[in-house]
Amino acid sequence: MDPILMRKFPNSLPYLQKALNLRHIRSEEDIPKTKLGILQLMKYLRSNEAILFLLEDALKISPPAFPLNVIAGHSFHVFKDLPLSRTPLLLGEPTSSDIGYLFPSILTCSVEKKLGISGKIGADRFTGEIRPGFNIESESFTDSGCVITAVREIRMFELVLNDKPALSDAFKKILLQLPVYNETDHDNVNVWVNFFENYGTHVVRSVYGGGAIEITLRSSKKCETSAITNALFNVIQFAEDLVSIKGLSSGNSTSGLVVRDGISHQLKFRGGDAKYHTTDLTKMNLDEASTLLADWKNSLQLNPTILTTEMGLVPIGEIAKKVGTRQNITAAVATATSLYFHSDLKYKPKPVNQVIQGDRDSVLPVQSNQGFTAIIQMMLNQTAESNKRFELMMTKFETDRRLQEERRANETREQRAWERHQQEFQYNMSRLEQNERRTQEAARQQKLLDMMNATAAAEQNWRAEQARQQAAINSARAAQQQRDHDLMVAIINKPQPPPSSCLRRGTLIHAGEVFKPVESLQVGDIILDHNINPTTVVGISYEFLQSQGFHGFDNETFFFTESHILAGPANNNDSGLQFYVKDKPLLLRQNPLMEFIPVQEMQYREPFQVLKLDPKNATSLGSATVQVYTDPSPHSEDELIYFLQVDNPSGTYIANGYVCRHETPPLDKWPHAMGVLFKIFYTEELAFFGDVPYTMEVMEKIDLITAEVEEALVKVDLKRLISSAGDDDGSIELPFDPEEATTVLQGVFNNPTLGAMATKLYAATSKKLSLYFDDENAQEFVGHGFIGRGQDLIFKEIHAQFVTSVRKYFDFSTE
Repeated sequence: MDPILMRKFPNSLPYLQKALNLRHIRSEEDIPKTKLGILQLMKYLRSNEAILFLLEDALKISPPAFPLNVIAGHSFHVFKDLPLSRTPLLLGEPTSSDIGYLFPSILTCSVEKKLGISGKIGADRFTGEIRPGFNIESESFTDSGCVITAVREIRMFELVLNDKPALSDAFKKILLQLPVYNETDHDNVNVWVNFFENYGTHVVRSVYGGGAIEITLRSSKKCETSAITNALFNVIQFAEDLVSIKGLSSGNSTSGLVVRDGISHQLKFRGGDAKYHTTDLTKMNLDEASTLLADWKNSLQLNPTILTTEMGLVPIGEIAKKVGTRQNITAAVATATSLYFHSDLKYKPKPVNQVIQGDRDSVLPVQSNQGFTAIIQMMLNQTAESNKRFELMMTKFETDRRLQEERRANETREQRAWERHQQEFQYNMSRLEQNERRTQEAARQQKLLDMMNATAAAEQNWRAEQARQQAAINSARAAQQQRDHDLMVAIINKPQPPPSSCLRRGTLIHAGEVFKPVESLQVGDIILDHNINPTTVVGISYEFLQSQGFHGFDNETFFFTESHILAGPANNNDSGLQFYVKDKPLLLRQNPLMEFIPVQEMQYREPFQVLKLDPKNATSLGSATVQVYTDPSPHSEDELIYFLQVDNPSGTYIANGYVCRHETPPLDKWPHAMGVLFKIFYTEELAFFGDVPYTMEVMEKIDLITAEVEEALVKVDLKRLISSAGDDDGSIELPFDPEEATTVLQGVFNNPTLGAMATKLYAATSKKLSLYFDDENAQEFVGHGFIGRGQDLIFKEIHAQFVTSVRKYFDFSTE
């Protein structure tokens, strides 16, 4: 990925991985390949530039562009009541939206869940209440009959033009070439008329998308206004709320509920899947009509259309303000627009008397009748020439007017053709999606048939093998059940280990030039490791002391617990460190993977060597011989103790002058066991504990949950489960990345309740799971090639018990 994108969106990759996992997209076969599947995925994701790059680069998924003319940002001619295909703006690159489609970057798409309301005729004629979203479009009452039409809109989203859109170079060039308006210049007027014909009078600022139902009622005989409008209200009510009508109706027919005798109705659907369109609901029963309307509304999410009933418009003169090279361009466009709206944008030649007067003033005065006659003749000649020029100009004007009318007629035909094309496009897309679904279903059925045939062919051999192995399996099962029973009794009867924690409040952590109390540290703080190198705190949390005590290296300062790890010098390993703990069995019960770390147990008052900070030099460490002492004072069970995680490989830091090690285990030693455990860590039941307060009562419930999960694990007969499972049941091993898991643990342990639940599950189950899957004899026990199947079966067993126990002790809700 581009480093700039990585810095701008640092969490995009883990977010996308988790989102795909939650939607069960875990292999190439799961990747959506249809337009329907891609749109559903894009609506679910919170997309940004990095997410789109990852989808395109890694999964070859590109969100589809919106298939219709978005209208927003395009020109609009109010006299024609028609959006134009031309736009004065730069639409920009397509960008993702909340509804899954790509839209031009100059538009903002926001999800709407409301009904359109913009009635053109007063609703005072209705005896019932008009529901929101209905729009009386037109009405006609004559002696021979009556017709009334309404539109019901469902608005799913809104497209709004951004505050500062850029103008296209072509529009800027045309604006700069516009002359100052002169009504007496025929060519000048024609330039302005052509400008408005090409770029309209306004620009569409906002428009809604969704679907609409146009309802038309007709009566073939003269009718009262109230009768036809009340009939329209019945259709509106019917289309809006079939559920309530079904509750009031004792029959199963719709015709008697919708219209009365003598009145017919017709429906026209816009948007949605074409297979849910109908012209007459009375041909269906209530259940069919209700289902059809519900399916049509649901299909609007993936097949919306642009609604033009209520649009936000910006005058073209406001758009012209963005061209600042001519100060009078805005005023010129505003003046021409005003004249255009008031029908004054037309050629007005100078009156003839003004022309004659101007010529008369230039003629020298004469005294004789003969001279006067010559002047009159000259004036008549000039008048005739002027009239001739005027007739020529009017002829040209009439020709231009006819051309404009033809152009308008062509645009109307083009618009209607475009609308037909869009309807055909939607219909074809619907057919393609149906065919693709049929093809996929046929392929799935064929694959299932092939699998069944293969299973039947292999079943005979399998049964023969089962017969030979049954005696050995029964004997091994009985022995395993006895061992599991003994282990279950031992686990249930043993005391629950106290929480694994480290340091007492007030313990000073070496942070370079200063020493900070452990309780004041925050994630991201810089402290020093055993090499006096800076290291970052990646996790900090606390737990209750419970049954533990405090210890130290003198009779005055007691700062660490039984399971806290300290470091001393060693020459027999690569790290050069030997680790010590007060109670090693307790440490291994809490943290089984620590068996892979060189840890020795401190003996009471028996000297041993540790690494200690030089009191006179805060940047120098040396070896010191110490012995451990125990604090004799009693302490409250709910006293807080603290532990932290650092990001250096040795896991070391300096507390009260002594080198210590954090308790992050080497997860890569048991990858298969950790694969099962971390799959539980990703569940919503474990995430629930992130919002649970950390109290003693909660800790008691966590202990009960842990005991029940451990008991369920002990009862599992894994060999029996594997032998009874199908061949395709979980044969792929669960993925496990130690680096990713360490990052997850850092987030988990920053929350005390979440960390306590995760730690308890790890302590109770990891050792048993490692014997199943990571022991050197695991393949022999589980069966060669069946590690993945065993992981899946074990996960299902202990996860089911975990869910049951959480819901038993807590008011669990995912909302």
